[in-house]
This record gives sequence, C-alpha cells and structure tokens, in this order.
Amino acid sequence: MNIYCKNVFFLTLILFFYMPAVASMNNKIISQRDIQQLKKDNRQNKNDITFQVCGESNSWVRPTAAEQKRHLESLNGRYSPEIIEELGGDYWKYNIFAFTEYPGGSGTYDIVQLAGFWQPHDAKYPAKCENYVTELNAGKIARVWTQYHKVVSIKWVNNRYVMQVKPTKKGRQIIQFPRQESLNSLPLTVVNERGQSVSVLFNK
Repeated sequence: MNIYCKNVFFLTLILFFYMPAVASMNNKIISQRDIQQLKKDNRQNKNDITFQVCGESNSWVRPTAAEQKRHLESLNGRYSPEIIEELGGDYWKYNIFAFTEYPGGSGTYDIVQLAGFWQPHDAKYPAKCENYVTELNAGKIARVWTQYHKVVSIKWVNNRYVMQVKPTKKGRQIIQFPRQESLNSLPLTVVNERGQSVSVLFNK
C-alpha cells in the first residue's frame, strides 16, 4: 500500500469513529437543552397576553382624606352626604378597577372624582388606544385602571387572566388587553410579585 492510500485509509478511519461521536454529542445538546428551552419558551409565549398602556403617570398621589372630602363637597351637591363621608365609597377603597363595558362620560367622570384621580399629575399616553369604547362594548378588550401599581405582565392560565402588578409609591396606569373569552364576568386575578392576591373592583 503506497503512502497516499495509507493516508486516505487512516483519514477514513478517523472520520468513521469521530463523526458519530460529534453528532451524538450535538444531538444530546439540542434535545436536552435547546429543544426543551424552546418548548418552555413557546408555552410561556403562548400564555402571554399583550397589553397596551393607554395612559400613565409616575407622579400621581392620592389626595388626603381632608382634600378628597372638600373636593366632593365642592361639586354642587352631585354626591350624597353618605358618599362624601365615605370619601367616594368603594372607589376610594380600591386600587385596581376592571372594566368590560364603557361606563359612559358621566360614569367616567364619577370614577375620576370618587377615586381621587382628579388630583393633578403629569400624564403620558404611550399607546393611542383610539377605538377603546367600541372595542370595550363589543367584548373585544378589557380595560384596567391601577393606582400605586404598575402592570408587569398578563397571562392566560386555566381560563383566567392572571395579571402581575408591582406596587409603587406614586403613580397610576390605564391599560387594555384583548379578551380570550366572552363571559359576562371578567375572569381576572391580580397578584403582586410575591404571588399575593390584590383586590379588584369590577365595573360592567
């Protein structure tokens, strides 16, 4: 056997034994690490609900009880003495409000006054959210107002929306997201970053 044939023979042997090992190693890495991670990512992405921030403020703070009472008293008898004494009732007690229907101009005005949103603040509008009234009333989207919380994520889990929020010392947000169901009551659960439940006031 000449030198050329010997070299070809030994090269063939090397490739024969070495290449399966490389292929086996690569297949092991892909199947056990990359593919599993991709499947995990796909499951996570499938459950993620994209939301829009329609309005927000990083400086808003709730008025004091005395300021809220004076403000409600100044609105020419619009609210009963009982509501004024309660500083706005439930709207004063909750930090998160969920909507599946537009409450109307008058209803929106009342929520702003009773929740203390009338307090001056800098407002930003990251998303236009132009057709929200029509889409809200058609059941295509849901809308959420938050105060002292920022929305971190929304996931669709076991036929429920799980919204994670981050507590803040100041600020408020208005967000909206596409609905995955057509129920009369919005199946929404709100939790903080520790997984603790946060109370929500639901509005039709």
